Amino acid sequence: MIRKKLPASRIYHLYKELAVSGKEEFALCQHAGHDPNTQFIRYRAMADVRVRSADGRHAIHYRDAAGAEGEFAADMIVLCPAIVGPESSVPLSKVTGAAPDRFGFFQELHGKLDAAQSKVRGIYLAGACQSPMDIRGAIGQGMAAAGYILSGLAEGKKLRIEPITAAVDEEACSGCRICGGVCPYRAIAFSAERQASSVNALLCHGCGTCVAACPAGAIAGRHFTNQQILAEMEAVFQ
Repeated sequence: MIRKKLPASRIYHLYKELAVSGKEEFALCQHAGHDPNTQFIRYRAMADVRVRSADGRHAIHYRDAAGAEGEFAADMIVLCPAIVGPESSVPLSKVTGAAPDRFGFFQELHGKLDAAQSKVRGIYLAGACQSPMDIRGAIGQGMAAAGYILSGLAEGKKLRIEPITAAVDEEACSGCRICGGVCPYRAIAFSAERQASSVNALLCHGCGTCVAACPAGAIAGRHFTNQQILAEMEAVFQ
Protein backbone atom coordinates (compact mmCIF):
# COMPACT_ATOMS: atom_id res chain seq x y z
CA MET A 1 0.00 0.00 0.00
CA ILE A 2 2.87 2.36 0.78
CA ARG A 3 4.61 1.55 -2.49
CA LYS A 4 1.37 2.25 -4.37
CA LYS A 5 1.05 5.70 -2.78
CA LEU A 6 4.80 6.45 -2.85
CA PRO A 7 6.41 4.54 -5.74
CA ALA A 8 9.90 5.88 -4.94
CA SER A 9 9.86 4.71 -1.32
CA ARG A 10 12.04 1.89 -0.02
CA ILE A 11 10.61 -0.56 2.50
CA TYR A 12 12.38 -2.84 4.96
CA HIS A 13 10.68 -5.74 6.73
CA LEU A 14 12.54 -6.90 9.83
CA TYR A 15 11.14 -10.20 11.04
CA LYS A 16 11.96 -13.17 13.21
CA GLU A 17 9.44 -15.57 11.67
CA LEU A 18 6.79 -15.18 8.99
CA ALA A 19 3.46 -17.00 9.31
CA VAL A 20 1.58 -16.80 6.00
CA SER A 21 -1.44 -19.08 6.30
CA GLY A 22 -4.00 -17.88 3.76
CA LYS A 23 -3.93 -17.87 -0.04
CA GLU A 24 -4.39 -14.09 -0.23
CA GLU A 25 -1.77 -13.50 2.45
CA PHE A 26 0.73 -15.74 0.66
CA ALA A 27 0.14 -13.93 -2.63
CA LEU A 28 0.71 -10.58 -0.90
CA CYS A 29 3.94 -11.85 0.66
CA GLN A 30 5.16 -13.08 -2.73
CA HIS A 31 4.27 -9.76 -4.35
CA ALA A 32 6.26 -7.86 -1.72
CA GLY A 33 9.17 -10.30 -2.02
CA HIS A 34 9.50 -9.66 -5.77
CA ASP A 35 9.47 -5.89 -5.34
CA PRO A 36 13.05 -4.62 -5.98
CA ASN A 37 12.55 -1.74 -3.51
CA THR A 38 11.39 -4.00 -0.67
CA GLN A 39 13.89 -5.87 1.49
CA PHE A 40 13.20 -8.65 4.01
CA ILE A 41 15.72 -8.91 6.87
CA ARG A 42 15.53 -11.81 9.29
CA TYR A 43 16.96 -11.46 12.81
CA ARG A 44 17.42 -14.01 15.61
CA ALA A 45 16.41 -12.04 18.75
CA MET A 46 14.88 -8.68 19.63
CA ALA A 47 18.24 -7.59 21.03
CA ASP A 48 19.54 -7.67 17.44
CA VAL A 49 17.30 -4.73 16.47
CA ARG A 50 17.82 -1.23 17.90
CA VAL A 51 16.08 2.02 17.03
CA ARG A 52 17.72 5.38 17.70
CA SER A 53 16.62 8.93 16.96
CA ALA A 54 18.73 11.99 16.22
CA ASP A 55 17.82 15.41 14.79
CA GLY A 56 14.24 14.31 14.17
CA ARG A 57 15.31 11.28 12.14
CA HIS A 58 15.08 7.59 13.02
CA ALA A 59 17.74 5.02 12.29
CA ILE A 60 17.46 1.26 12.72
CA HIS A 61 20.53 -0.79 13.48
CA TYR A 62 20.24 -4.56 13.08
CA ARG A 63 22.15 -7.83 13.09
CA ASP A 64 20.64 -10.36 10.70
CA ALA A 65 20.37 -14.13 11.15
CA ALA A 66 23.76 -14.63 9.48
CA GLY A 67 25.47 -12.25 11.93
CA ALA A 68 25.97 -9.38 9.48
CA GLU A 69 25.23 -5.89 10.84
CA GLY A 70 23.61 -3.01 9.01
CA GLU A 71 21.74 0.25 9.49
CA PHE A 72 19.25 2.32 7.54
CA ALA A 73 17.33 5.57 8.09
CA ALA A 74 13.54 5.48 8.34
CA ASP A 75 10.90 8.19 7.90
CA MET A 76 8.24 5.94 9.43
CA ILE A 77 8.46 2.88 11.70
CA VAL A 78 5.51 0.50 11.94
CA LEU A 79 5.52 -1.99 14.83
CA CYS A 80 3.63 -5.28 14.55
CA PRO A 81 3.37 -6.56 18.14
CA ALA A 82 2.32 -10.09 18.94
CA ILE A 83 -1.25 -10.66 20.16
CA VAL A 84 -1.60 -12.17 23.62
CA GLY A 85 -4.60 -13.10 25.71
CA PRO A 86 -6.07 -10.27 27.84
CA GLU A 87 -5.71 -10.15 31.59
CA SER A 88 -9.51 -9.93 31.84
CA SER A 89 -9.79 -13.56 30.70
CA VAL A 90 -8.92 -14.77 34.21
CA PRO A 91 -11.83 -13.13 36.10
CA LEU A 92 -14.19 -13.87 33.20
CA SER A 93 -13.09 -17.50 33.34
CA LYS A 94 -14.10 -17.68 37.01
CA VAL A 95 -17.58 -16.43 36.15
CA THR A 96 -18.22 -18.60 33.07
CA GLY A 97 -16.16 -21.66 33.99
CA ALA A 98 -14.49 -21.58 30.55
CA ALA A 99 -10.79 -22.02 31.27
CA PRO A 100 -8.07 -20.03 29.48
CA ASP A 101 -5.03 -21.78 28.04
CA ARG A 102 -1.40 -21.07 28.93
CA PHE A 103 -1.36 -18.15 26.47
CA GLY A 104 -4.38 -16.41 28.05
CA PHE A 105 -6.88 -17.29 25.32
CA PHE A 106 -10.02 -19.32 26.05
CA GLN A 107 -9.71 -23.03 25.33
CA GLU A 108 -11.79 -24.41 22.49
CA LEU A 109 -13.43 -27.82 22.50
CA HIS A 110 -11.14 -29.00 19.68
CA GLY A 111 -8.51 -26.90 17.94
CA LYS A 112 -9.19 -28.19 14.42
CA LEU A 113 -12.66 -29.78 14.47
CA ASP A 114 -14.63 -27.51 16.80
CA ALA A 115 -13.08 -24.14 17.61
CA ALA A 116 -16.38 -22.28 18.11
CA GLN A 117 -17.38 -24.15 21.28
CA SER A 118 -15.63 -23.83 24.61
CA LYS A 119 -15.14 -26.80 26.91
CA VAL A 120 -18.22 -25.70 28.86
CA ARG A 121 -21.50 -26.50 27.16
CA GLY A 122 -23.53 -23.43 26.28
CA ILE A 123 -20.52 -21.09 26.10
CA TYR A 124 -19.22 -20.36 22.61
CA LEU A 125 -16.13 -18.59 21.31
CA ALA A 126 -15.72 -16.15 18.45
CA GLY A 127 -12.83 -13.94 17.45
CA ALA A 128 -9.60 -13.08 19.22
CA CYS A 129 -10.78 -14.41 22.60
CA GLN A 130 -9.91 -17.89 21.28
CA SER A 131 -6.69 -17.10 19.36
CA PRO A 132 -5.08 -14.36 17.26
CA MET A 133 -7.48 -13.96 14.34
CA ASP A 134 -8.26 -11.76 11.35
CA ILE A 135 -11.69 -10.31 10.52
CA ARG A 136 -12.59 -13.11 8.11
CA GLY A 137 -11.84 -15.83 10.66
CA ALA A 138 -13.73 -13.99 13.41
CA ILE A 139 -16.82 -13.62 11.20
CA GLY A 140 -16.76 -17.31 10.29
CA GLN A 141 -16.38 -18.33 13.91
CA GLY A 142 -19.17 -15.96 14.97
CA MET A 143 -21.52 -17.47 12.38
CA ALA A 144 -20.67 -20.96 13.65
CA ALA A 145 -21.40 -19.92 17.24
CA ALA A 146 -24.72 -18.37 16.20
CA GLY A 147 -25.59 -21.57 14.32
CA TYR A 148 -24.95 -23.67 17.43
CA ILE A 149 -27.19 -21.43 19.52
CA LEU A 150 -30.04 -21.25 16.99
CA SER A 151 -30.00 -25.01 16.42
CA GLY A 152 -30.60 -25.53 20.13
CA LEU A 153 -33.46 -23.02 20.25
CA ALA A 154 -35.62 -24.65 17.58
CA GLU A 155 -39.26 -24.73 18.70
CA GLY A 156 -40.29 -28.12 20.01
CA LYS A 157 -36.80 -29.56 19.82
CA LYS A 158 -35.70 -31.78 22.67
CA LEU A 159 -32.14 -31.39 23.88
CA ARG A 160 -30.15 -34.60 23.97
CA ILE A 161 -27.94 -35.43 26.92
CA GLU A 162 -25.09 -37.83 26.29
CA PRO A 163 -25.49 -41.02 28.34
CA ILE A 164 -21.73 -41.51 28.71
CA THR A 165 -20.97 -39.48 31.81
CA ALA A 166 -19.17 -39.96 35.11
CA ALA A 167 -20.92 -40.57 38.42
CA VAL A 168 -19.66 -40.20 42.00
CA ASP A 169 -20.35 -42.68 44.78
CA GLU A 170 -20.74 -40.16 47.61
CA GLU A 171 -20.34 -42.82 50.30
CA ALA A 172 -16.92 -43.75 48.92
CA CYS A 173 -15.85 -40.17 48.18
CA SER A 174 -13.07 -38.99 50.52
CA GLY A 175 -13.54 -35.30 49.69
CA CYS A 176 -10.01 -34.82 48.33
CA ARG A 177 -11.32 -32.69 45.40
CA ILE A 178 -8.69 -34.02 42.99
CA CYS A 179 -11.39 -34.80 40.44
CA GLY A 180 -12.55 -31.17 40.30
CA GLY A 181 -9.02 -29.98 39.63
CA VAL A 182 -8.42 -32.32 36.69
CA CYS A 183 -11.83 -32.05 34.99
CA PRO A 184 -11.30 -30.07 31.75
CA TYR A 185 -15.01 -29.25 31.44
CA ARG A 186 -15.63 -27.85 34.95
CA ALA A 187 -18.35 -30.48 35.39
CA ILE A 188 -17.49 -31.46 38.99
CA ALA A 189 -18.54 -29.53 42.08
CA PHE A 190 -17.79 -30.17 45.73
CA SER A 191 -20.50 -30.00 48.39
CA ALA A 192 -19.18 -28.77 51.74
CA GLU A 193 -22.38 -29.95 53.40
CA ARG A 194 -22.11 -33.55 52.17
CA GLN A 195 -18.29 -33.47 52.00
CA ALA A 196 -18.45 -35.16 48.63
CA SER A 197 -18.09 -34.28 44.96
CA SER A 198 -20.82 -34.55 42.34
CA VAL A 199 -20.86 -34.56 38.54
CA ASN A 200 -23.07 -32.24 36.48
CA ALA A 201 -24.32 -34.53 33.71
CA LEU A 202 -25.11 -31.55 31.44
CA LEU A 203 -21.47 -30.42 31.46
CA CYS A 204 -19.76 -33.81 31.57
CA HIS A 205 -18.31 -35.14 28.30
CA GLY A 206 -17.46 -38.59 29.64
CA CYS A 207 -13.73 -38.25 29.01
CA GLY A 208 -12.86 -40.40 32.04
CA THR A 209 -10.13 -38.13 33.42
CA CYS A 210 -11.75 -37.95 36.85
CA VAL A 211 -12.31 -41.72 36.89
CA ALA A 212 -8.61 -42.34 36.42
CA ALA A 213 -7.55 -39.62 38.87
CA CYS A 214 -9.79 -40.53 41.82
CA PRO A 215 -7.54 -42.15 44.47
CA ALA A 216 -10.53 -43.62 46.32
CA GLY A 217 -12.05 -45.21 43.22
CA ALA A 218 -15.30 -43.41 43.99
CA ILE A 219 -15.98 -42.29 40.41
CA ALA A 220 -17.20 -44.56 37.64
CA GLY A 221 -17.82 -43.88 33.96
CA ARG A 222 -21.31 -44.90 32.90
CA HIS A 223 -21.20 -47.56 30.15
CA PHE A 224 -17.44 -47.84 30.76
CA THR A 225 -17.31 -49.50 34.16
CA ASN A 226 -14.40 -51.73 35.12
CA GLN A 227 -16.63 -54.79 34.74
CA GLN A 228 -17.65 -53.80 31.22
CA ILE A 229 -14.07 -53.05 30.14
CA LEU A 230 -12.78 -56.34 31.60
CA ALA A 231 -15.58 -58.23 29.86
CA GLU A 232 -14.59 -56.63 26.52
CA MET A 233 -10.94 -57.59 27.10
CA GLU A 234 -11.89 -61.18 27.93
CA ALA A 235 -13.97 -61.39 24.77
CA VAL A 236 -11.06 -60.12 22.66
CA PHE A 237 -8.55 -62.64 24.10
CA GLN A 238 -10.84 -65.68 23.78
